[in-house]
Amino acid sequence: MQKYAEYIKEIEIDSLWSGKKHVCWELHRQVNILSGINGVGKSTILNKVVRSLARGGELPSHPVKGVRLRVAPEEARWVRFDIIRSFDRPLMSTEITDKIDASLVTELDWQIYKLQRKYLDYQVNIGNRMIQALQKATPEAAEEAQRISQPKRKFQDLIDDLFSDRAHRGRAKLRALHGRARGESPRRMAEAAHRPDTRTQPQCTDHPHHP
Repeated sequence: MQKYAEYIKEIEIDSLWSGKKHVCWELHRQVNILSGINGVGKSTILNKVVRSLARGGELPSHPVKGVRLRVAPEEARWVRFDIIRSFDRPLMSTEITDKIDASLVTELDWQIYKLQRKYLDYQVNIGNRMIQALQKATPEAAEEAQRISQPKRKFQDLIDDLFSDRAHRGRAKLRALHGRARGESPRRMAEAAHRPDTRTQPQCTDHPHHP
């Protein structure tokens, strides 16, 4: 059975640009951003990482072209990844857009569309498994159905928490800006910005079409 890595812990590249640079990049588990002006080597680093992987994302048994990847867990031998070359690059082929009923213009549109389809298929699969569990009509049926839906509910709760936190920060910043417009002191504006929001946040429900 293929064991996939949860994330890449470190990227090490020997002899980048004919030996001028040695790169050792420790990655965060969630999000990493590689930034820089044109020509500093962002694409070169990412291309080397992708080319070091075998077909399908298999990790090589030895460094390929000076690239070493450390993953978690360490015994994992495969890496899942997607490549989006440019967010705003137009789709080169109209065959894709002609076959589906969707407004797709850029490559990012296409990637988001595929993710939406995957998530919809995942929701349908979870729903079918819950129905099968409940149709057993056993004392444990309801508990089994809850267990099946738990990963989906956990994901939805994470999304709700993420956006509720961003919404709170946005409202706090707006209150501070209003305070500045009213001529309030910096101290009072800081207190307003950190004042907890007591309004009730919208709650996620376990609904089939919930994003």
